[in-house]
Amino acid sequence: MLVPIVRNKNNHFTVATVHYSLDPFKNTPEWIARAKRGMPENGWRREYEIDYTFFAGKPFFPEFKEFNLATVGYQERQIIYRGWDYGFHRPCCLITTLNEFDQWCWINCILGKDEGIMDFGRRVRNFCLAEYPGARYIDADDIAGTQVSDKSQQTSRQILNALGIYPQGRKQEINEGAQIIRQKLPIRVDGKPGLLVNRILTDVIDGFKGGLH
Repeated sequence: MLVPIVRNKNNHFTVATVHYSLDPFKNTPEWIARAKRGMPENGWRREYEIDYTFFAGKPFFPEFKEFNLATVGYQERQIIYRGWDYGFHRPCCLITTLNEFDQWCWINCILGKDEGIMDFGRRVRNFCLAEYPGARYIDADDIAGTQVSDKSQQTSRQILNALGIYPQGRKQEINEGAQIIRQKLPIRVDGKPGLLVNRILTDVIDGFKGGLH
C-alpha cells in the first residue's frame, strides 16, 4: 500500500497523508456516523476526507457565483490593467482587461515565491511582452510600494520604474476596495456580470470562495 509522503527540507518534518478508511475499525458506516456527529459538513470533508474543495471560513465575497467564471483573454491592442501587491514571500500581479461590454476581465495572475521585486517585476514584464503583444499598460499598486524596506534603499515603485513599469496607488481601507469588487460581481441590468474571472485561475477562484485571513 502506497502512502503519499512529503518531506520538508526547511524544518526536516516528514508528513504522511493517511485516510481514515485505511483503518478497518473506522471504515464502517457506524464509526463514520459517530465521528460526523455535531461536525459541519465542510469540516468533515476537509479534515477527514482530505477534500480541499471545501473552504474554511465564511466567504468574504458571497456575491461571487458561477456566472462570474468564463474563458476570457487578451484581444490585440487592448489596455492591460495590472494590480501589484508587494512582499518578498508572495508578491502578486493581477492582470486584467475591460472587454467590449465593459466587463472587468481577470485574465491572469502571477504569483512570486521568495523573490525580490526586481526579479519578480522582470518576470512579469517578460511574460506580458510575450503573451500580450501590442498592449498598453496601466499599473496600480499597494501604497506600501512607496516605503523603503530593510532589504533595499529603493522603494518597490522605484525598482519597477527602472523596469519601465510605473504603478500608481493611494491609501485605501480594505472595506472600500472590497465594496468596489462587490459592486462588480452581480448581474447588471444588461444581464451580464460586471466582473469575469478566467476559469484557469484556480488560486483566484479559491480565494473568492474562502474567508478573509
